[in-house]
Amino acid sequence: MPSYDFICRECGTLFEVQATFAEKSAGLNPDCPNCRAKETHQIITSGLFLQAATRGSGGGCNGSDSRSGSGCCG
Repeated sequence: MPSYDFICRECGTLFEVQATFAEKSAGLNPDCPNCRAKETHQIITSGLFLQAATRGSGGGCNGSDSRSGSGCCG
């Protein structure tokens, strides 16, 4: 189930809500867990994205891409 980050406009509390896509599409608008205010809005945060390096793609830490210098670690 996806999670969504929200902030309270009243007290500034940041909180996370887990909801289905259907709940999100229906207009998810949770109350603040700290002050119970209904003035909350979703914020966009950066997620963790991983890219798998494939053999011969020039990516990854194998140093096979001459443009990358000494690889991703150096």
